[in-house]
Amino acid sequence: MSLRARVFSIVIGLTVAAIVIIYAISNTWLLDRFEALDREHTEQHVEQARAEFDEDLADLNTINLDWTVWDDSYQFIQDGNDDYARSNLVTFGFENLGINLILYVDGQGRIVYQQLYDDGLSQAVPPALIDELALAGSPLLAADEEARQGFLELGGQPMVVVSNPILRSDGSGPGRGFLIWGRFITEEYVAVVSDKTATDIRLHQTDPGGADEGVRRALVQLETSEIWLEPINQDEMAAYTLIRDIYDEPILVLQ
Repeated sequence: MSLRARVFSIVIGLTVAAIVIIYAISNTWLLDRFEALDREHTEQHVEQARAEFDEDLADLNTINLDWTVWDDSYQFIQDGNDDYARSNLVTFGFENLGINLILYVDGQGRIVYQQLYDDGLSQAVPPALIDELALAGSPLLAADEEARQGFLELGGQPMVVVSNPILRSDGSGPGRGFLIWGRFITEEYVAVVSDKTATDIRLHQTDPGGADEGVRRALVQLETSEIWLEPINQDEMAAYTLIRDIYDEPILVLQ
């Protein structure tokens, strides 16, 4: 083989080797980049779901404020008059608002009015739930006259709750007590959030004994991470984060 041919062969070999190396490096970089983008996209879905829950809480709180900053409520929390109850505390109205729990608590922690609406039925709130909601020192009864809202587990069922101090219509006080509303987090509730965010959302209890293997792994990882991602298969990835209650304790795993 002539010198020119040998040089040409070497150049071709080096060129091919360089192309292979560049392809391998770029392919690895692209795969890593696509995986990073996929993870970022999945984390955004988690944040959107959390934001939707927070927005629902804010909407419920806004409606609650219409009831608490009101002279009629200010009078009712003091005397529990029947006219107010007959005119305002009607079942169908709260069903339309999607409210399952109502508690009027006066400034001394006494229950002036309470009602639980569930599956179209109106019933008294079980004493154990009242104790849990209106317990002395509860964040829902904070004396600083600010709104309180968040998540709570009552009787094994998660709920969003809001509480506002009862004031006069002009916003003046002193506050005479609190109006607590609650809305159960049902499968239908979660389905609505899923539709709004175009994301498959599931909620799991934080009890490892009743959780599937993926949730148990998530509970371990979420002890040190805000969000944990786990590939399900080549095309899907699951994201997990914790939902904490008004006491800052984890009560649900959002998947």
